Amino acid sequence: MNIVQYFIAFISFSFIGWVYETALYTLQEKRFISSGFLKGPCCPIYGGGAVMMMFCFYGRTDNPFIIFFGGMALAVTLEYLTAVLLENIFHKKWWDYSNLKFNFQGRICLLGAAAFGVMCLLLCKIIQPVFTALLEMIPYPVQLWVSAVMAVAFCADCAVTIIQLIRKKDRGKECKNQLPDLNIQALLEYIIPKRKHKINK
Repeated sequence: MNIVQYFIAFISFSFIGWVYETALYTLQEKRFISSGFLKGPCCPIYGGGAVMMMFCFYGRTDNPFIIFFGGMALAVTLEYLTAVLLENIFHKKWWDYSNLKFNFQGRICLLGAAAFGVMCLLLCKIIQPVFTALLEMIPYPVQLWVSAVMAVAFCADCAVTIIQLIRKKDRGKECKNQLPDLNIQALLEYIIPKRKHKINK
C-alpha cells in the first residue's frame, strides 16, 4: 500500500469506528448520540490504530499471538496517549473506563485492550486483504482525488472542532464529558433482555 491508500484506510476506519461507538451509545441511551472528538462522523483514534496495525503486522507476520498481543500493545498505547493529550489541552474527558475492572486511570482497560487485539487479528487476517483488493480495483488517479477530498473535509472538521473548543475554554465554560459512560451490563440487557449477564463493573 502507498501513502494515498493508507490515508483512505485511515478515513474509512475512522468512519467505521464512529459508527461502532455511536451505535453503542445510541443503544444504551435509546436516543441518537454522536461519538468522537470531531463534529463530523469520524473517530481518528480508530483510523490511526487500524493504519498502525496494518503497517506493523500485515504481510510481516502470520503469527496470531504476535498480531493479537502486538495489536493490544499498540491500541492501549495510542488510546492512553490520546486521552492524556486531549485532557491536558482541552481539560475534558472523551471516555472513562473507571467503571470497569482492570482499568488504568480510567483511560485504558483490559477489556478494551483484548477487544482491540481481536480486531487486529480480524483486520490483518480478513479485512485488510479484502480492503486492499477493493482499492486495487480503483484507478490511482481516482484514489488520489478521493483522498484529496477526504483530506480537505478532515482538516476542515479538525479546524472547526478545535476552534469551538478553544472558544469555549476561553469563555470559562466548564468542559464536561459530553458522552455518557458506556455500561456493558446495560448494553447486554438491552440487546438480549431475556438473559442475565454477570459482568463486574
